[in-house]
Amino acid sequence: MGHRLRFRRAGTEDAGILARWFNDSENMKFMSTKIRGRVHSADSILQDMGRVTDGSEYLWMVYLDDPGSSEAGPEEPHRGSHPSPEPVGHAGIDDIDLHDKRGEIFFLIGDLRAQGIGLGREIARFLMDHAFNHLGLNSLFATTTVENVQSGRILEAVGFTRIGIRREFHYLNGCFHDEVLYDITRSDYRARRGESGSR
Repeated sequence: MGHRLRFRRAGTEDAGILARWFNDSENMKFMSTKIRGRVHSADSILQDMGRVTDGSEYLWMVYLDDPGSSEAGPEEPHRGSHPSPEPVGHAGIDDIDLHDKRGEIFFLIGDLRAQGIGLGREIARFLMDHAFNHLGLNSLFATTTVENVQSGRILEAVGFTRIGIRREFHYLNGCFHDEVLYDITRSDYRARRGESGSR
């Protein structure tokens, strides 16, 4: 049985906690250079939010509910109106191209106490559901560094396919590291769910 998750669209009120998570050395070590390449503040997060082109990015805060509070399972996390007091993570679909119907997913368990308990798969499933069933996208992309084994396992477990390597793509702690590329198409996603035909 999965954890009880709630998702709320990220807003200006989240700038402070996102800045704290993005500045944490454990959180940022496998993230994109947009995150680990600079020091963040609530003001800089607000500026980033203000630069988002409408429809090009969807961001959520992730909450871990009391296990007895909902009947929702991992395939369809609960989207109630009364989330737990503090978010445990952040997730999104960005680089959305509505012409080619594609986007990229990312997720972060920012609260270190919630890491390693299996939330990643449920968050990835939520993002896939939103991308394919609500936004009408046809393909999703994701990346990890080659050392980030756990994220790769999560992506593969929910149906992403490893499609390539960008060699020595990230500079971390004085060394270059390969980046692993993953994708999944809408037809892949629907086949895993036993669906057929078109909506």
